[in-house]
Amino acid sequence: MEPITKYPLYAIQDKLVRAFALHGFGVLDCEEKREMLTPDHQFDTLANVASPEPVLLMDGSFLLRSSLLPTALADLKGELPLKKIAVGRTYRAEDGVHPTHSTIEGVLAAPELSQADLDTIFSHVVREAFGIAATFSMEPADAGVSNLIVTRGEDRLTFGTFAPAAWLTKVILGTDSDAVKTFAFVIDVDAVAIHELGLADRDALYSVKLPYLETRECACPSYGESFPNRARNILRAAGFREFVGQRFYQEDCYKKMNMIQESWDTNNAGVTLKTPVDGFTQIPTVLAPSLEETLAENFKDGVESIQIFEIGQIYKPPVGGAEPMDILSISFGAYGPDMDKVKFRAIVDKFLSDLGIANHFFFPTTMAIAYDLTDCSLILDEKPGYLGGNFGGISPVARKNHGIDVPAWMCQLEVPLLEAKAASEYGFIPNELK
Repeated sequence: MEPITKYPLYAIQDKLVRAFALHGFGVLDCEEKREMLTPDHQFDTLANVASPEPVLLMDGSFLLRSSLLPTALADLKGELPLKKIAVGRTYRAEDGVHPTHSTIEGVLAAPELSQADLDTIFSHVVREAFGIAATFSMEPADAGVSNLIVTRGEDRLTFGTFAPAAWLTKVILGTDSDAVKTFAFVIDVDAVAIHELGLADRDALYSVKLPYLETRECACPSYGESFPNRARNILRAAGFREFVGQRFYQEDCYKKMNMIQESWDTNNAGVTLKTPVDGFTQIPTVLAPSLEETLAENFKDGVESIQIFEIGQIYKPPVGGAEPMDILSISFGAYGPDMDKVKFRAIVDKFLSDLGIANHFFFPTTMAIAYDLTDCSLILDEKPGYLGGNFGGISPVARKNHGIDVPAWMCQLEVPLLEAKAASEYGFIPNELK
């Protein structure tokens, strides 16, 4: 059996989240929440701390979230004392072609919350996450803002920013009374991971090369009981390696994978960046280009066999005056001497069954030109209705365009439809038993 691995960045993120959870913090997973927002849904949540510059889309009327708290505060609201964190992906315009950041953002609120209380709270978390020899300190920065510091011998890491909560943050939490002290903090998990993994930069952190993806052997489940984490754990247990691929696409990416991209094709037209970045002009409507680029990079590096997956948002452009929308999706693929269409079909079949979707069926189609037309199937339910997925051999044209000189397979799935179907089967009661 192949060793089970965890994506290096997510291994660090899970370690931090578990540390907070073990020491009394409630956890809100934002992976399934919207990432594409209007500008009024983003505001500064820490007093005297500006949120990162967001990635603007289209004419600037939408953006990719640069902070989690603005849309998470309503869910974090609760009885005092309040100790909660939100965890998820944010985007920063300053980081060019690697705009994604895994982020933890939290709030603390109570009638009495002294510096000694704060030191105790964070010291427990730091020792849990970084080891019992680690020490915690707060280092004043500007205007009431402090840096969160962890020290281990000569090693010193600034792992977060802490400040009193901004006025609007307190209003949404219901803690805007003078009798309640409210603080907020932000941890850039990417920065922590680069430090802890000994990496040179963000290019190294987001490498898609197989040797890097396999560096963190770990059989423990991803933190939390979310449906995406259930899918993630099933694929990891099956020997797939997780990666985070391109979040910006070049203009010709769909043609490269042999998909139509004409003015009338709103599905693949893409949501555009307001300002292109190094030739990248849009954000994904499907994860297949990212998957194919990753397969190609590893093939060119001499990797003979690979099984990889990605879970991330795709974005649909506005149609008929409606708002654009984002949909969490799963993309996985493989090639190698031991892989063929029968084995890949069996992998897809078992994956869906393990997700709790027993009633699924495969319907062959010759209409999906991104695939090998002799080896492509839609995924349907028993009605039959489309389950938001398809799989099969990657188009020979796409493989040639990417320089993949061996047969390869992929599966593309949309999480909301799968999650709803799994829930319906779990709660299904036959008529004769009602």
